[in-house]
Amino acid sequence: MKKGRSLGPAEVDHRKSSSLLRATLESTADGILVVDNLGKITTCNRQFAEMWRIPPEVLSSGSGAEALDFVLDQLKDPGRFREKVQELYAHPGRESFDIIEFKDGRIFERSSRPQLVEGQTIGRVWSFRDVTGHRRAEEKLRESEERFRLIAENVGDLVAMVDTDGRRIYNSPSYRTVFKNDEIQPGSDSFKEIHPADRDRIKAIFRETVRTGVGRRTEFRFLLNDGGIRYIESEGRVIRDATGNVSKVVVVSRDISERKRAEQRERMEHAVTRVLAESETLAQAIPKIIQTICETLNWDCGARWSMDEQQNAICCVETWSVPNEAVAEFTAEVRKVTLQPTHHGLVRQVWVSGVPKWIPDVSRDESFQRAPLAAKAGLHGAFAFPILAGNVTLGVLEFF
Repeated sequence: MKKGRSLGPAEVDHRKSSSLLRATLESTADGILVVDNLGKITTCNRQFAEMWRIPPEVLSSGSGAEALDFVLDQLKDPGRFREKVQELYAHPGRESFDIIEFKDGRIFERSSRPQLVEGQTIGRVWSFRDVTGHRRAEEKLRESEERFRLIAENVGDLVAMVDTDGRRIYNSPSYRTVFKNDEIQPGSDSFKEIHPADRDRIKAIFRETVRTGVGRRTEFRFLLNDGGIRYIESEGRVIRDATGNVSKVVVVSRDISERKRAEQRERMEHAVTRVLAESETLAQAIPKIIQTICETLNWDCGARWSMDEQQNAICCVETWSVPNEAVAEFTAEVRKVTLQPTHHGLVRQVWVSGVPKWIPDVSRDESFQRAPLAAKAGLHGAFAFPILAGNVTLGVLEFF
């Protein structure tokens, strides 16, 4: 019996290399076609044939031109496809990348580069990737984002999209009724404008929403740059990525300041009425009224000013403050102050005009002589109103 010829080392290495190349070609998800400088097919993988639906007899002919003619009828723009192929064959050293659209809705990415051996171009490698699903997902995402934007920009609610760290991605135009544009830029911290007393609580709720995927309705306050307060009702809804993980949070908020203030006024009126009913004299009631107003409307401290006829000056006769050392020091200093009834300063303006006055930030108001004391105590907004008997001012109540 005649024995077969044994293979030499070089031939063994060549066969191993060819086997590895074939295994690599067949394992990739891309369709691969390799042609020589004359356009003759030197190799291709099964994925290429399946993607282009080319029968074996066409590929076995080895003719790149025949394969090209076969696929043209599948394309939306066959003329452009043929021109690109001819252009690259005419310029062997060029690389290329473009998108191919099929009549049946499929979309391929096509890339091509020269095949080089020792620096010489011996052919061309074409790579095709089916991105139909990806492109359709992108289109659906664009449509979804457009619908979201259309809704968000035509409602009065405050609509925001943030990442899982609370950084702004998008704010609806309605936010401009509360903040300036430079305060709500993409990438900025969405927790920054929340009142310091509410911030940690809201951060904890936000982290819980990201962790569980379940939003919770809550209320908090925005602290504006001018010292003003906005009461907000808010609820978050998560957006998940393709892997099911939370990637973004949409927060829909509503300004409920008017409602909250109406509720506060009602509570204050009831509380003041109760204080008056339980007090034998107005002098006995006023200290309790100051405390009631502060506690009901969230002021840190309050004071009553009255005219001292002997000094012909307006003096602070009563104060109340929250249990805070810095605020207590402020009210103690205020008790030492005497004011002349001129048109300067908060109390004096209210005394003379007989109308209430609001200062957004007394620490920045040059006409407010106690500004350094207020700044030291961390007090900003201030409000004062007169106690009147007809057109005569009997006193002024002041709150910080």
